Amino acid sequence: RSSKVALEAAGVDMAPLYRNLHVHRSLDAIEDLRAHIRDSRRAQAAIDLAAPKDVTVGHDNISGQLRQFLARNLGFMVLEDTIRACSQGLIPRSQTDAEWGLHAVQVSDTIAKYSNLATTSPPLVQLRSLVSLFCAALETRGFNARQVRDALEGSRGRYLDILEQEGRQEAAAAVRNDDLRPHVLRTPEEIRRLKANFPGLERHVFQSTNQNKSNTVSDDESSSPTPVLTAPATMAFSKSVVRLLQISKDFAFDYANFVGPSAPEATGDVTFALDNFLRNVVAEELMRPLREARDAGQEWAIEQALQLSVNAVVLSAQSGEVLRMGADLCSSGSASTDGRVLNRASAATFDRARQDAEDALFSACSTKATKSMDRGDAEFDWAPAPSKAVSAPSEYMLHKEGPASFLRTTFPRLHVLDEPVREAMHFTTCQLISRRLLKQPLDPRVRKVHLVAFLRLDKDLAVLEAFAVDAAVPGLKDTFAPVRQLVSLVNGPGGLTQILDEVRRWQEFDQVDLHNLLALLEKVKDPSGTLSSFVHIRSDTNSRKKEVDAVIKKLRELVNG
Repeated sequence: RSSKVALEAAGVDMAPLYRNLHVHRSLDAIEDLRAHIRDSRRAQAAIDLAAPKDVTVGHDNISGQLRQFLARNLGFMVLEDTIRACSQGLIPRSQTDAEWGLHAVQVSDTIAKYSNLATTSPPLVQLRSLVSLFCAALETRGFNARQVRDALEGSRGRYLDILEQEGRQEAAAAVRNDDLRPHVLRTPEEIRRLKANFPGLERHVFQSTNQNKSNTVSDDESSSPTPVLTAPATMAFSKSVVRLLQISKDFAFDYANFVGPSAPEATGDVTFALDNFLRNVVAEELMRPLREARDAGQEWAIEQALQLSVNAVVLSAQSGEVLRMGADLCSSGSASTDGRVLNRASAATFDRARQDAEDALFSACSTKATKSMDRGDAEFDWAPAPSKAVSAPSEYMLHKEGPASFLRTTFPRLHVLDEPVREAMHFTTCQLISRRLLKQPLDPRVRKVHLVAFLRLDKDLAVLEAFAVDAAVPGLKDTFAPVRQLVSLVNGPGGLTQILDEVRRWQEFDQVDLHNLLALLEKVKDPSGTLSSFVHIRSDTNSRKKEVDAVIKKLRELVNG
């Protein structure tokens, strides 16, 4: 009755249908009328509901042909259902459903073609909205739209791939335009937006070396109080971090809307896709400049490697918050989402990126330390003139490109790193410098060594040990113990023969390598066999010469077994 009233209100005259019903009932030919209506509607459908031949998808929208195609199908089926309702039992529901089943196949195939042609996300979003409205309208008339919805679900993988591609392009641009310098929030409004959009990110504020080190960058955000930011505020991370986090949030929002926040398993689907996006897109693009430089054989500056390492730590710390946000977008299961599981998953997301960044930082520091030690003609003088006074560290050590300057200007900036990483950096670099000091006099380019050089080395070593103490890294001073023991052996009042005493050798000189000591002492003699430089250490040059000869002889016996 309602369908009839609606059609009459729309200007559709149903009188011919009722006259035909009356005539065919009178002639007992209802089946003939039913078959005639079915065949006529199918013939009309073959013309009016043909799928678009030229399927095209624009960059930002879907073709109007698809809109018209779906509109014609919807109108046709609404009319079918209305005729059925007004046919006084002539057309059963099963016949109408069968007719829709035929059209559903064509509609589903057309939707699949459109989704496969899309190269950007907006057309797929429009397609989903359009098809969802189409299905909802059919379902209100009692038609089963599951087949069409399944075809739409088939576009989810395509949409996810495109969304990842678009996110990768945006992430690559953000990293490419980053100058790898600490990000500065210049206005109170910028600080407010940062806190509102990225809760917890304000913890990662740049701290100067005299500020509380508990506020340095760390994965454990609960271990440090939230600093009070005032503009301008210098953050520990660079500007690409904010952009990468926003790109990740946009990805989660777009994908959750496409999946449907209330869909079954939506929470798991969205968080899984978001975790993959963080791992395979954000982390990869963050490290791409480093990998490209490494593949090209280029060395990164310490400042760049340090900032990249900090960025990786901050993104790792914030990824848990991003994953929780993705889970909260979905109503299915969000209340039971285990934050601890998300934290564990996010902690592993940037493991590789953090490791690569830290490796780059270690490599940059090692390269710089090596350059500060090996400076050609400007290296340490192992054969100084006997008259040269020894009252201060050498120019080699104190030069602006020397090891002492390198340590004191570089390592205070490492306070933004996690304490274990920072301490490992100190140990690795100081051990490298210590080993280089021991190997320098053994280099073939050093033809002779005057033991008076060890008086100068004592002053230089005191500078390095002072740095180790000031760095407040437990045990750091011990990295220079091998050099200190060698200097004490050469300069000490007990003389070189101390090394021959097995007890003292194990107690006081356990880190003096006998092979290296032998090679060093064999370089002490100049071509004439004189040891004039010893006058600065012992007044009796001849006795000193005999002492060296005796030690060399005994060391050869010890070394050769």
